[in-house]
Amino acid sequence: EQIESLLIGQLPPADSDADYRIMRAKIYANLSERGCAENSAKYVEMAKQELEIARALTDDEFSNNDTIEVVETYKRLNMQAAAQEILDTAKKLTDPAIDFILELEKIINQ
Repeated sequence: EQIESLLIGQLPPADSDADYRIMRAKIYANLSERGCAENSAKYVEMAKQELEIARALTDDEFSNNDTIEVVETYKRLNMQAAAQEILDTAKKLTDPAIDFILELEKIINQ
């Protein structure tokens, strides 16, 4: 309960900025792992919603750092298909850096 209270206190405002949504998703993912077990599914769902909003706000065109954070968060939520979808989108971008693509694939396959 103390961990949940501390992490919820760290939630950034839910405004229209995709970066805030990604940060919120990461905190909810952390809550799903470290919070009360009976609330885990609720926090997974909240993290998923935050990531969906962030994706909608950016049309899935994240910066490299944001892409890594989104893929890592999906991975923590055991949502490999969604992480793979982000990787596939990154591959479609014009002239993506191969090192970046390899880094994303490494995260998904770990």
